[in-house]
Amino acid sequence: MALKTRFEEGLNNSDMQQYLRLHAMSDTFENTVQKARRFAASIEAPKRKRSVRITTPPSHESVQIISDDDPLIQRMDRIENMVRPYSLRQIIPTLLRRIPSLSV
Repeated sequence: MALKTRFEEGLNNSDMQQYLRLHAMSDTFENTVQKARRFAASIEAPKRKRSVRITTPPSHESVQIISDDDPLIQRMDRIENMVRPYSLRQIIPTLLRRIPSLSV
């Protein structure tokens, strides 16, 4: 990043402005610049790029496969088959007939 851009961003940083107001009120320009540089260096911690290396493949299946004969799947299928005949197209007219205030 260019030095001028970093300087301008530092001046726009409200935390930097507050720090300098509190700690560099009576300092000379050179001392103020030093304190501003220290502050900027302390908030600009280098960002480390983290990486993960897998050296060996896992010894077990890493993905759990759901088989079709699973009892939970069978139960869900039965429930779906019980509910499916009651689609909204059938329920809405019935509700409209039963509740007169909702009829159009």
